[in-house]
Amino acid sequence: MPNDLWNKLVSELAELHVRASHFAFGLFNEPTLDPQLLPRINQLIAALPHQKIAINTSGKIMLTALARELNSQLHNIAFTFCGYDAASYERNTIGGHFDRIRENILSLVNLPGRRFDVRVSVVTTRETVGKLEAVRQLFPRACVGYSLLMNRCAALSNFADIVPGEPRPSWCNVTPMEDLIIDSDGTVLLCCQDWMREVPLGNLRKESIAEIRYRHQNSKLRRLLETGQRDQIVSCTKCMHADESWRDGRGL
Repeated sequence: MPNDLWNKLVSELAELHVRASHFAFGLFNEPTLDPQLLPRINQLIAALPHQKIAINTSGKIMLTALARELNSQLHNIAFTFCGYDAASYERNTIGGHFDRIRENILSLVNLPGRRFDVRVSVVTTRETVGKLEAVRQLFPRACVGYSLLMNRCAALSNFADIVPGEPRPSWCNVTPMEDLIIDSDGTVLLCCQDWMREVPLGNLRKESIAEIRYRHQNSKLRRLLETGQRDQIVSCTKCMHADESWRDGRGL
């Protein structure tokens, strides 16, 4: 995100005295590749000192120094883990190096005086079902759980071959409207699953956060979500996940 747009975002959040469960870095890309990540987090903390920070990452970059500096302000650092052992992880992860990501995660788990959660989200596939305990053994003291695999509102031809069980439509309630999902160019999105950016709510280049939020408090989109008419929202019509029958004694 360009600096002028980031400064506008932080300024407006501070003016609105926004209180959220946490602010998360990492939507469509890898946040740790941004050389401005730490100074921007510090800027956000200075503007909203009581808020917590979350970082969603692949884990390919060491975060120990950042975590040590931000310890008390972090809510969690969450890692996406596509596998259950070295072979499956490296098979399913482009450019994945099992030893490196394990070292990076364990360095945070074992950080002296750690005050934030270290989460390992195991992507749910046919291959990982029933393997959660194996991942817990790899990352003791981390919060290890399944992350329900979704198709990100896109037409993926091989999705049914990957997920356990049968793909099912994802029917959200009005919750997406309560989040503030902002892409790097200032586009505000309805949902974090809308990777094709088909349902923009506005853009911070042209409007303020307050204007965008106010306009959609009683918008058609909100009414469609409240009344369950998701088949009228283009991204929702394509949003799929696996049914969760696989959880019955096999996955947890």
